[in-house]
Amino acid sequence: MKIKVHIGNPKAYSTFFQSYFYQAERNNEITYTGFRPDSDFRKWYRSGIESEILNQGMRFDSEYHFNNNLNKYKIYIEEKYNECSQASIDWVLSSENIGSKWLTNDIDTSVKLKRLQTLITEPKEIVVCFRNLKCSLLSIYTELVNQGYTGSIKDFLTESYWWRKFNFIDSLFPHISLSQLQYLLDAGNEVTFVYSNNLPITKKTLQIFGISENGLGPGYLNKGVHYVEAEDFANANKKSSIGVNMSGMLELHRYYWAELDNNDTFWKYRRAIINSRNTKSRHREADTLNTEFDRILNTSELKYYLQEQIELCGNVMEKNHKNVVQIGSISELWQGI
Repeated sequence: MKIKVHIGNPKAYSTFFQSYFYQAERNNEITYTGFRPDSDFRKWYRSGIESEILNQGMRFDSEYHFNNNLNKYKIYIEEKYNECSQASIDWVLSSENIGSKWLTNDIDTSVKLKRLQTLITEPKEIVVCFRNLKCSLLSIYTELVNQGYTGSIKDFLTESYWWRKFNFIDSLFPHISLSQLQYLLDAGNEVTFVYSNNLPITKKTLQIFGISENGLGPGYLNKGVHYVEAEDFANANKKSSIGVNMSGMLELHRYYWAELDNNDTFWKYRRAIINSRNTKSRHREADTLNTEFDRILNTSELKYYLQEQIELCGNVMEKNHKNVVQIGSISELWQGI
């Protein structure tokens, strides 16, 4: 058996991968630990302990609380490992938030990776997916709005630059991720970086996890909030008790997954915004918004910071690194910047 761990990035086809992991699990091809895309939130995780490890212990909890729960977590890990070993099937673990500081309230990425090694000491293949920078930024904005963010696109790009030393920006660059992953490489693990901005390459990545899309249904793409509605949602968030800026965010629906119930009204009031537009008006507004996004990005301080990191990344990643495999063209990540 092999252990494959998908650690990100957020908004880089993570839900697509997880939908296939979910299907492969049901077909008894793998044992899977992670988020299961399903319209019924009760099926998102197999158990409360699975959700707790991924969404609390590995993301937000202090060292004190993580260590207090460590024995409980290790019992779960040992049970999963033995289950896979006895059945001679691979174990796939997926949490797109392990490899990044997705929210400013997340613990540091290096701490997350050390906790991963503490929980699973056996040799692992770590898989990280990277998407085009511009596409990532726009997709991240819409996802944050879906979680309660109140700012405009301009606010988002400005805050992304301000908080760049303790937010998600680092995770968008392979050379920074490589530095953070050195601890796991030194412990004898392998790392695979996938550079993709299209589904064909993304589908090929399934082979890394020992999964073929043949015989499985179509993968689920999490489109989240359409960016046409994103700023309307942000304005609606300002009037809601869940409205926050980037420095105060927490994924409550995941952190408290085990406590959600059927009467939960999380986010539902905003669906009226989507229904207020027809498809034609959405396409017209989408073209306008893309142009506006480019204009704001091109005049932002963030743009110059991204360009600096692109140059550094090229110098680092063009070298060969032991136990690191790179799939796809890294130049795709920089197009449009």
